[in-house]
Amino acid sequence: MKRCAYSLLLLALLAGCGKKADEDQRPRIDFGPNGGVTETDANNRPTGHVDATDWSLDGEWNEQELALFSSLNVPLNAAASSTFNRQALRTLYPNPAGQLATFPFEKPPGMALEIVVADQHYQVISRTSLGSTTGGYGLQLVLNADQYANGQTYRLYYVFYAGSTLQAKGHGDIKISR
Repeated sequence: MKRCAYSLLLLALLAGCGKKADEDQRPRIDFGPNGGVTETDANNRPTGHVDATDWSLDGEWNEQELALFSSLNVPLNAAASSTFNRQALRTLYPNPAGQLATFPFEKPPGMALEIVVADQHYQVISRTSLGSTTGGYGLQLVLNADQYANGQTYRLYYVFYAGSTLQAKGHGDIKISR
């Protein structure tokens, strides 16, 4: 009887180890040094670490990043339009963020914007689409506690496009601190 109990315990432990090993094999976002977050206060002033890869224009995206925007009819690894105003992108603030964060940008009429926030394993947490009929100057993100875990870092990906032409794409990292 003891032998049967030990065998069952061993099987349960081995099954648990296999599950953990499978999770570790999933693709994972590299947020970069110092957590990869560009730290800002509630007035969008820098307060610490700056990640030079955040809130700028990205080059080629990997397979997981492309999959986040598979519904768009836009060649995401094509050269971005030279007409996009790079100054239209600014950092997210505050970062670290609590319940709310502001993502300021300048989106002229005729240009659409798709935003995806993903966790460290490229799982979509939220998606926002802003059509091309109106312009826009920013978006306030609601970071609900049931979606965004305290102490975790998430990546916000953005794609600006006009029709099927890529205007710009990039990312920025958001740390949650409640």
